[in-house]
Amino acid sequence: MRKKVAILITVFPIIEHFLDNFFRSLQQQSYKDFDILVINDGLKNFYDYKKEYDFNIIEYQYQDTPAKNREFGINKAIDLGYDYLIFADVDDYFSTNRIEESIKKLANYDLVYNELTLVDKNGKILVENYIHSKVDLAKFDIFKSNLFGLSNTGIRLNLFETHLKIPLNLIAVDWYIFSVAMLKGNIKYYFLPDAITYYRQYNNNTIGLTNKFDQKNIINSLKVKKIHYQEMVLYCKKNKKNKALEIYKKKLQAVLDLEMKLKDKITLQTYLSIVNTNFENINTGWWSEII
Repeated sequence: MRKKVAILITVFPIIEHFLDNFFRSLQQQSYKDFDILVINDGLKNFYDYKKEYDFNIIEYQYQDTPAKNREFGINKAIDLGYDYLIFADVDDYFSTNRIEESIKKLANYDLVYNELTLVDKNGKILVENYIHSKVDLAKFDIFKSNLFGLSNTGIRLNLFETHLKIPLNLIAVDWYIFSVAMLKGNIKYYFLPDAITYYRQYNNNTIGLTNKFDQKNIINSLKVKKIHYQEMVLYCKKNKKNKALEIYKKKLQAVLDLEMKLKDKITLQTYLSIVNTNFENINTGWWSEII
C-alpha cells in the first residue's frame, strides 16, 4: 500500500525572499509523490506561489508563535492520516535525494535525519557535511543534545500516540518534539549521510551553528537547556514516564547548579576556555556545550 507523505512548512513575511529557492529545491526532488502542508503565518500573497509551482499544497491560515504553528501543523498531519512527515524550513534547501532517501529508510526506521551543509544567506557554502565532520555521532544522546532539526528530519507519524502539545516558553522546539517522540520506547532512528539540508546561517536563524562560543552563546544555551529540561520533567510527570523522569530531574539539577556557578565571572571565563578548547571532543549536537 502506498504510504502517504507530507512535507510540513511554515511561511511568514520575513522569509518570502527564500521561497522560490525552496520550492525549486522541491521541484528537483527525485521522489515527488508528496503533499505540502503549509501553515501560513501572515504571508498575504502566498497564493501567487501556489499558482506558480505544481504541487499539491494544503494551506492553513494560522498565526501564532513558532512553537504553536508547528504544533498545529503536526496535529493536522495526524488528523489527515499521513504515514510519513518530512520537516522543512523554507529558508533552507535540499539535495535532490533528500525525500527519496528519507522515504526509503522510513520503511524500516521510525525516524531519519540527514546531513547538514552550512551556507550563508546567499547560499555560499560555509561548512560542508557538518554532522559527519564535526559531531561525534557515537556519543549522541537525545537526553544531552539534539541532532533532529525541523529541516533535516522525517518521521513515522505513529510516533505520536495523541495530538502533540508544545509549551509556549520553549526555545528549542525541535528538541522537545523529538524528545517526546523518543519516549514511546524502542525507537529506531537512522542517519542519512548522503542526503543534505543546506542550512542557512544568518541573523533570523533561531539557533545557528558555531565552533566558537562567547558569553552570550553560553548563557543563551544554558537558558535553552534549562527550559527544555523543566518542560520534559513536567511532561514525564504528567504522562508517568518514570524512568525518563529520573534522568531529566538529574539533568535539570545539573544545569541549575551550573547556572549558579557561571554567575561568577572568573568561573564563566574558565568554562568558556574549556568549551572552546575541547569543542570537537564534546560536540554531540546542539546544546552539547552545556555540560
